[in-house]
Amino acid sequence: MANAPALAAGGRHASAERMLRAALGVLERRQHYAGAARAAATLGRLLRERGQTARAGAALQQARLLFDSVETGPTDAPGASLAGSEREDYQAARALLRVPAASPEVGPKPAAHGAAVLDGVAGDLVTLVRAVETAPPAEAPARLCRALRDRLGARSTAAYRLGRTPAMLAAAGDADARLPDAVHAVVSAGRIERLGAAGRGFHTAVPIEQDAAAVGALVLRWTRAPARIDGPLAMARVAAALLEPDFRVPAVDAPDSDASDEDAPLLGRSPEMAVLRAAIERAAAAPYPVLIEGETGTGKELVARALHRQGPRRKQPFCAVNCAALTDELFEAELFGHSRGAFTGAVSDRAGLVETADRGTLFLDEVGELSARAQAKLLRVVQEGELRRVGENTVRRVDVQLVAATNRDLTDEVAAGRFRLDLLFRLAVVCLSIPPLRERVGDVELLARHFWALELGRAGKRATHAGATLAALSRYHWPGNVRELQNMTARLVVAAPRRGAVGPEALPAAIREHAATRPETLAAARCAFERRFVRAALARSGGRPGAAADELGLSRQGLAKLIKRLALDGAARSAP
Repeated sequence: MANAPALAAGGRHASAERMLRAALGVLERRQHYAGAARAAATLGRLLRERGQTARAGAALQQARLLFDSVETGPTDAPGASLAGSEREDYQAARALLRVPAASPEVGPKPAAHGAAVLDGVAGDLVTLVRAVETAPPAEAPARLCRALRDRLGARSTAAYRLGRTPAMLAAAGDADARLPDAVHAVVSAGRIERLGAAGRGFHTAVPIEQDAAAVGALVLRWTRAPARIDGPLAMARVAAALLEPDFRVPAVDAPDSDASDEDAPLLGRSPEMAVLRAAIERAAAAPYPVLIEGETGTGKELVARALHRQGPRRKQPFCAVNCAALTDELFEAELFGHSRGAFTGAVSDRAGLVETADRGTLFLDEVGELSARAQAKLLRVVQEGELRRVGENTVRRVDVQLVAATNRDLTDEVAAGRFRLDLLFRLAVVCLSIPPLRERVGDVELLARHFWALELGRAGKRATHAGATLAALSRYHWPGNVRELQNMTARLVVAAPRRGAVGPEALPAAIREHAATRPETLAAARCAFERRFVRAALARSGGRPGAAADELGLSRQGLAKLIKRLALDGAARSAP
């Protein structure tokens, strides 16, 4: 990447851009956001010089998001003699090749590091990235091993999964099926073996890491020792980073491919979700109707199914109906059933959902959409536990656990005359409130990873989220809540490559623009609240500072100072 500006100056802009994007992908996969940010900034400068303003803006915005993800930057000691963008490019190159000032390596140390190494392998990085991104997921490790062997002139390359009995994942050439014990000991400790002797050959071993732990090993073997080891070692480090997704094991929160959406867990580590799960556990043990309140897309049906699974009726039927999708006639026939000949098309007797859910659970979604007539019919079932099929006079007894859900405030609906107060009392014996996604920001990344793994499995891909992408998702306010996040993830997977990191430039414009804005500081939020609070007190007191001060618990002098600090002099004079 350090020679990308030189390529651009020589007119090879396409090669420079390709090199920078390849390096950017590797850096993001390794979660080295400082290096990735500098690579994106360099790419933005090159695109701007070519007059591609829109693409340059996207690259620079990506750089800004990546810089926001940086907690501590890399040290500058080896490249301290460079200046400006050259030093930045050098630091990014050193991060890409993972050549820190002091690295735990075994074997002779080279005389040169950094940008000089990168100059010899920069073009090969593109070859490695292309080898895995254009291959089917199952063939990618083997194709990467072949590309690495061919580019370095090695006798063999092999990737091994570490463990009690290390197993070969992929290989090219006459690689040993068994990982030598000496190499296993070195890479298991997270160390690099620069150039070791094995029989009549020589080898280099690099650990494949996840969460700072070695989970695999990439081993290169030569018949004769290469003249220089820096370039091959740098290539091996990049290849190890590209192989990392193939060594992943299912996480605790990863979706079960055999599990249906109906059994999906309630994901979330936020305090709000902990409170909700505890409330579900208590409500599931009680034999009373439950009302679930929450905005559209928060997962009300998931909560209803969790209530059913954790309750004593778990082995009985769970039936769900969307009240907003049914007219009065359809609602009555769907819920209560009908007899033969009750209306045109009723060619036989049919039980409704209430009867089908007998001894089980009936979930009424969007219950606030019911008409007055439908509410009266439902009240009879809730209150007396009995129903009549359409076209029958026979009363049938049922034992159903009712769970209703709404995205409306039913108290306001009662006040407006659109919902029956007696029905509300019957349904809301136990109330559960689902917090919107914007109030549990800490769960966004967990949910995004869950949906990402789910959709990748369906699409047969192995792409990953870039760190800046997850940061952008966490900053968005998600008006459509969890459903919007899931749908956006599916669209992102469709546009994603088979492998590699998906950067924030792939996100919808609304999410990118929202992520680019700086979050409000605590001081600004406190000031805005104080302005609203004092302004309201002045309005209630008719603009009389003494009365407003008494209401706020302040002295007149204290209120005067507060009004001056908040620049509310005009509001105090204009209050009625």
